[in-house]
Amino acid sequence: MGYLLAFSVGVFTSALWPRLPSISLTLVLLSVAAIISLVLFRAGCRRSGGLLLSVAIGISYGLFYGHWLLQQQLPSGLDRATVRITGSIVGLPVSDSQSVRFKFLVQSVSRPEHRWLAGKTLRLGWYQQVTLMPGEQWQLVARLKRPRGLVNPGGFDYKAWLLRQGIAATGYIRDSGYNSRLALPTQISFDRLRWLLRQRTNELPLSDTAKGLVTALTIGDGSLLSQDTWRTFARAGIIHLLIISGLHIGLAAFFGYGLGFGLGRLLVLFLPATNAVYCAALGSLLTATCFALLSGMGLPAQRALVMIAVVALVVMQSRNIQRGAGFTVALAAIAISDPLAVESAGFWLSFAAVAVLIWLLPRGNKRAGLVTAFFHTQWRVFLALSGLLIFWQLPQSLLSPAVNLVAIPWVSFLVVPLCLLGALLSPFFPGVSDGLWLLSGWQLELLVKMVQALPDWPVPSPGVNGSGFVAVLAISLYLAAPKGLPTRYPAIVLMVALVVSQWADRGRPPLEITVLDVGQGLAVVVHAGRHTLVYDTGARFSERFEAGGSIVAPFLKWGGHNSIDALIVSHGDSDHAGGVSGLLSQLDAAEILAGEASRLGGINGVSPCKAGMHWRWEKVSFSILSPEEDFPPRSVKSNNRSCVLLIEFGNQRILLPGDIESRVEAELLAMYPDRLQSISLLIAPHHGSRTSSSWPFLKRLAPRYVVFSAGYKHHFRHPNDAVVSRYLELGSRSLLTADSGAITFRWDNAGGVEISEARHSGRRYWH
Repeated sequence: MGYLLAFSVGVFTSALWPRLPSISLTLVLLSVAAIISLVLFRAGCRRSGGLLLSVAIGISYGLFYGHWLLQQQLPSGLDRATVRITGSIVGLPVSDSQSVRFKFLVQSVSRPEHRWLAGKTLRLGWYQQVTLMPGEQWQLVARLKRPRGLVNPGGFDYKAWLLRQGIAATGYIRDSGYNSRLALPTQISFDRLRWLLRQRTNELPLSDTAKGLVTALTIGDGSLLSQDTWRTFARAGIIHLLIISGLHIGLAAFFGYGLGFGLGRLLVLFLPATNAVYCAALGSLLTATCFALLSGMGLPAQRALVMIAVVALVVMQSRNIQRGAGFTVALAAIAISDPLAVESAGFWLSFAAVAVLIWLLPRGNKRAGLVTAFFHTQWRVFLALSGLLIFWQLPQSLLSPAVNLVAIPWVSFLVVPLCLLGALLSPFFPGVSDGLWLLSGWQLELLVKMVQALPDWPVPSPGVNGSGFVAVLAISLYLAAPKGLPTRYPAIVLMVALVVSQWADRGRPPLEITVLDVGQGLAVVVHAGRHTLVYDTGARFSERFEAGGSIVAPFLKWGGHNSIDALIVSHGDSDHAGGVSGLLSQLDAAEILAGEASRLGGINGVSPCKAGMHWRWEKVSFSILSPEEDFPPRSVKSNNRSCVLLIEFGNQRILLPGDIESRVEAELLAMYPDRLQSISLLIAPHHGSRTSSSWPFLKRLAPRYVVFSAGYKHHFRHPNDAVVSRYLELGSRSLLTADSGAITFRWDNAGGVEISEARHSGRRYWH
């Protein structure tokens, strides 16, 4: 098992490579490792040689897999191409009030130059209210683009997720008379079955939240759950109960074992040679496999299924199983099928939880009752996983162990079995299945109300800063270990001291400004000593994804910031203010200023941003330069009502002008002739639009650095070529978030600046 574990580690390290070596160089490195391993074998160091060779084979496999993944991406020659394709819907389409997103397996194309697409899977959006079913045949006109994601520290790696899903390209359906359904599904598949079950559960007379939970626990599809529901369960520490987890697959195997054993005992009456234990093992494996397929075969389901398969085979062969054998085989199976699995939080939390159950729980204590054992399990898992939860920016609650004591047996033994029976009986007794789902839904509605009534006692995150995180992880594992380790409980004091030290001294520079990669929009985070200011929050892209809660908040938590001292929303346009509600749903802001306060409806405590406002945080001063008054709606163009912020630190000046245009630029030059010059950093007005960055304005500012916050190959075509030329003529260094990812400027006390670009400093080979 040690060799298998070494192979898995080798495979997963490939996800850390910033660039892939050539295939020939990889073969040379593998050959060198094989020669060294052979020398170790001949020297008597068989285990060392075997481990080295296993790791080398694993690394080579991961690198070869990486080359294969990159070859599956849309060729650059087809980027932004409009194609006519024919194929079928695969997986479960996800709809909202504006669009539907779905996977499409291309079977044929209309033009020879597009033949590369045949056999590839695309992820498409259709901005119409159209019902799509898995297995349907369609002909479509689509505009495609290469897989690409935003890159921010602490953020979700969308491109890695696309590669793991086997997506060759993304895109959207263009309006055309060519778009038409060619045929309805003709075959029964698990995707088709899952879709039918989702339709049935979505028609239940339950609240939207309960329907979404029933669907999630029946087929593993969480697309019907709102972001508020996810956050509510996450804060309580029971997010794992919203999806089909390894525990649920294990329960299905347990019921299958009982059914198989009972069937085996009946068969003995007619076939004396029948072995009831064999029938039980086979029944558990078949039941777990069917349930895992029904749930969409997510990573926790894959892990649990492989472990169940190992145990079933061992039972059928009447052998003893080594502790951790199923864990190791499951790890190797995931490594072979998905070398980039380490890029997901689910991988780490799923395998870490199982590792705790296998190696950290005390064994052999027959005096401990069931409740006591269950309590010990909960707090040990909570402690052991706390470090990983901090790393992945997932919320934790001090009440999590207590909540899980109630929620796990409730959901696992009283809710999930009813959901599964409902799915099993749905084709034969639809009325009975509806009744079972209703009973599950009523329980889930009660659970939601109980969770919402709990006090919010979050575990403050000290942030992810290398050695501090490693120390937190090590101490949490030490605390979770069984009795017998010396000075285990004094480690609590060490944990508290470490966390306090993280907050007391982060080693931050006096001024740090990060322009986040939010696509076509703007979001800037300013750290002035111990204070934090957020300027704009990016766009709201859909009902389920907006930049404030999905990009800005994770970045702040990644740095250990659990609140905001000031939030400034330059003006009300969606690409600047679309993420406000999402950000404030996760982090509190002590003060909110807005250039167009009237457009931030539903947000409490918003004050108008007015020229003349001034404050100082430690060594950094902040001044609002515009607008001069709170303009009535539509009296002035929205862009020109932007809140213009000037930041000063020593002889450094940083200007954040929002979307002002040339008219306001001229007014600012007239009002502040002395302060608006020798600018160290300028966030390009209006993303580099041709209506802004006028020559007199730029000549006076003479910015040393300019950042364009714009989307990659966006249809607005920001920044404008003529505008970029103006900055080049002035000698300004231009940076673009679409190319660099998040861009961070750090000034030291002497005025020196350090610049880091997330797409380069945190580079992975798929970037």
